[in-house]
Amino acid sequence: MSDVRSFGWIAVWSGLVAGCLPEGAGPSGAGTPDEAEAPVPFVGTHCPDWGCGANSPTLVDGVAFDELDAAGAPDRDGIQIVSAFQGSVPVMLHVDRHTLSATATDGSGKGFTHGALVGTIVTLKKAGVVYGIRIDSVDENSLKFWAGDTSEVVPFYRILVRAPGEQEFKNPVCRANVASTEKIWVGVEHSAIAFAGDRYEPAQKLVADENRAKTWFNLACAGSATAKLHLMRHTNAGAWTAATWQPGSDVRAPSAPFHTDVLQRQAMLKMFAADYCGTGQPFTVDGQPLLYEDSRHWFAPWTIGVDALSVAADGTVSPPGSTMEALWTDQRALCVSWPRLVDRNTVPCLVSGEVPPCTPDLTASWDSLVHVISVNPPL
Repeated sequence: MSDVRSFGWIAVWSGLVAGCLPEGAGPSGAGTPDEAEAPVPFVGTHCPDWGCGANSPTLVDGVAFDELDAAGAPDRDGIQIVSAFQGSVPVMLHVDRHTLSATATDGSGKGFTHGALVGTIVTLKKAGVVYGIRIDSVDENSLKFWAGDTSEVVPFYRILVRAPGEQEFKNPVCRANVASTEKIWVGVEHSAIAFAGDRYEPAQKLVADENRAKTWFNLACAGSATAKLHLMRHTNAGAWTAATWQPGSDVRAPSAPFHTDVLQRQAMLKMFAADYCGTGQPFTVDGQPLLYEDSRHWFAPWTIGVDALSVAADGTVSPPGSTMEALWTDQRALCVSWPRLVDRNTVPCLVSGEVPPCTPDLTASWDSLVHVISVNPPL
């Protein structure tokens, strides 16, 4: 093996799963703990499962969701599909890999795909309160996968919401202006990916395979952790390519060319959340820069306009001025040198020594030890 291992990087805003930080937590970037700045305040009085400030689909303030069952089963928060119509035609939604479609349920068998989905209205209900969402546009040109076969476009769907008591569909369910800090999302920042094959437990930041016979699918807003997991091919749907996928196939098949197992996908999710201790508590906020890579080395950063990062045989990370953050397993961080945002004394497992600092030998051998590495970029 060469003395320098090159791997791609992207200066991502790792608050994808932005968390409510403990009191006293503050930005530290790549500096030392005693350089921490003013505390990061709590956002509101309650953080959703994905964390405060996370860009999840939202019906109204406080009513967020990230998955739906096309057959009408309620999600973990009690949100369920009541009906769906394309014009006057009743339909049922389907997600095949990451392509959303609708099929008429009036006996005609008529299908609606691509631009024909525009105008589809879905009625949702939670605790007797009724909401409406409408597919406003379909973008099949703006974004491609960031890893593996990067020639394949990923569809994004802009969805508007009608709040209870209102007549019009006004706000997008994806509301965060993520393109202001991450230019990659320009054109789709208020849109979402729909993909099947994975289920998430947000509070604990866990991943599970979904049975192909089930009708659950995820909605992942641009800039969110789950959207980036998919674009990095860390979903079952992302494991395939357009050339190898056969509609109706088992999305979970390990024979897919860019297959990752549950543990690898979960390690990536733990990294996005800065779940250092493995308790599900995130230690990051929206807008926090970070560099990262996984041990498969499928990531192609040049396709989205970023440079390369290297780890030398002595454990030194580049570009110059970068500092080691953490190595990530599917359970938590294996080691943490410089937390990306908070003071070390706000992270219980770092205070106790349960999770030690990363030594040069661990960093140098990272891709033989863990699946994911994260690094603080130069200030």
